[in-house]
Amino acid sequence: MSTRAIGCIAIAATALVACDQAKDTALWDPPLSLLQHQSPAGIYVGALTDTSGAHRLPQPVTALIDVNGHAQIIFPLSAQRHVAGRVDVSGESLTGTLTEYFGTFAGFYGVGGIAPLVIDGTVDAGTSIVGEYTAETHSGRVVLDYHVAYDNPSSLGFTEGVWSSSIVSSGGSIYTVTWEIDGNGQVFGADTLGCVFIGETNVVDATVNAYSLAIQISSCGYFDGDYAGQAFLSTGSGGMADWLTLGVANDVVAFSTALQRQSPP
Repeated sequence: MSTRAIGCIAIAATALVACDQAKDTALWDPPLSLLQHQSPAGIYVGALTDTSGAHRLPQPVTALIDVNGHAQIIFPLSAQRHVAGRVDVSGESLTGTLTEYFGTFAGFYGVGGIAPLVIDGTVDAGTSIVGEYTAETHSGRVVLDYHVAYDNPSSLGFTEGVWSSSIVSSGGSIYTVTWEIDGNGQVFGADTLGCVFIGETNVVDATVNAYSLAIQISSCGYFDGDYAGQAFLSTGSGGMADWLTLGVANDVVAFSTALQRQSPP
């Protein structure tokens, strides 16, 4: 599933300096507003475009970045990639060393190996992130547009319910994962591979559409372990918040999906 952009918000800041008093510019301290860093937090839609090969086709992505710079970059399943890690901001400059996970197996990434991926760019808070990325075997361009869905409020009550997603393989087999989330944010889930998902979701900031996830996967062989990540809600055709898009990762494996609400709380 890919999420379409429905708009963006441009935020501009103007600093005014009073001229009615003479100042020694060598001693003048700029106001704190001029020293503040741009925040990368938000939901973004855009693309990573490989510019190191002969075919420069953009791959659409949805990015989730929290207030602490933790990021999940979710590709379509067909791309067989996932990127997760942390970005840091100094002024408008954004840098980050993240992990790229290759290969998919029923929604899990990392079965094809992992590698570092470095991003250098700029952030315009509430508008966009643009820059370049460099990985071990390829490099390219990052263009992400802020998604206004981030401006919606969050609540554990919004995530309460039963959520599910199904994927049909090229061979015709169906993989299904189902999560049940209670009113306290506790998660219990399972999939058709026998994997069990237990953990919790928490509100990051009630004024924005962002949730943190801490999930333990068990009974899943290679994929067993503790995962951390982010999620956000989006609306379907009926105008209800019926989709939960999430990405979680650890040092070896990542998991991402978009779960559709099956029953209300």
